Amino acid sequence: MNYPEKNTSDKIADGMNTAAQLIPFGVGGAISEAIKSFVPVGYEHRRDKWFQSIALKLEKLPEETVNMIRTYIESEEGNTLLIRATMAAISTHKQDKYNAIRDVLLETIRDANMHYDQKEMFISVISLLEPYDLALLNIIYSKNELFESIESYEDAFTISKENGFKGERDEFIIILNRLEANSLLRVSEHIDGFGDVYSVDVITTEATSSLPKVVVTNFASQLMTFITDEAV
Repeated sequence: MNYPEKNTSDKIADGMNTAAQLIPFGVGGAISEAIKSFVPVGYEHRRDKWFQSIALKLEKLPEETVNMIRTYIESEEGNTLLIRATMAAISTHKQDKYNAIRDVLLETIRDANMHYDQKEMFISVISLLEPYDLALLNIIYSKNELFESIESYEDAFTISKENGFKGERDEFIIILNRLEANSLLRVSEHIDGFGDVYSVDVITTEATSSLPKVVVTNFASQLMTFITDEAV
């Protein structure tokens, strides 16, 4: 017998059912009640959209992995991590940010060797970043060899524009500074500005001139491995 293919509504309903199995909101579970108490009235639709996003992602994972994630979420640590991620997710309407927070949550849970404090740190950092922050970080991460030898912010901006950055110079500097402030980038002090303001020439020795001018930190590299293409 040939069954009709599921339409979008069917897939969303299936996603919500999977989410309910993983995170029993609405059926009296401890996690459910805790999350309900934190979600402001009127934001239930964001909560449900968030859990649907988790459910749809889980459908792509092996059953063994899903069971491991479920077991962790039922623990005290898992409760806390899920609540923190949920509060970050419902604070935005942006699907890209939902996806990024979801990816970081699930991937840190999957890493059995990662200490809880590290998991929490990844959730905290991803909560601070917007999709345009992640877009620029992804460009620098994926094209890092081009950024290592730049001489000026103009060079960095040009490379970023050539690889899909949508903003202008002011936005570029704001985002770059935010990434550096969150320890996702390390930028050399020996980089010229945009050329429209005075800068002092810096003399570098032969021993230091070959060092990279922009470095993606190990923390940022690990963060980017968590996030799928749909989130950037």
